[in-house]
Amino acid sequence: MCTYAVVPVTSNEQGRNSSDCSYSHNRSSRWTPTPEQIVHLEELYRSGIKTPTAQQIRQVTARLRNYGRVEGKNIFYWFQNRRARERQKTRRELVSMHQSDSKQQQQQTLTNNTISCLREKESAGGII
Repeated sequence: MCTYAVVPVTSNEQGRNSSDCSYSHNRSSRWTPTPEQIVHLEELYRSGIKTPTAQQIRQVTARLRNYGRVEGKNIFYWFQNRRARERQKTRRELVSMHQSDSKQQQQQTLTNNTISCLREKESAGGII
């Protein structure tokens, strides 16, 4: 998402597009966690911290600042998004399992119907 700021244009910026989404000190930028921050966040999540308290968020934020820019709200939203991704993954797996079970049931039904049909023909003398 781009945010726009009214900034006076200097002579060396006149050719630049005013809707440019690149980072500058007048525009907010999206937080992108460093690989080290992601490793620490994933470790916390796997250790059982799914919804950190305000105090835990402050502690995690302080620790992760050693690896780059981060704010408490970033930690809060990271955990919120991680829970949502986990729920989506679980739902996809359940749907996939259900679809797989349905296919197997359909194939089994088709096989049973074919066998029944062949037996009926055999008993009626239709198969030599």
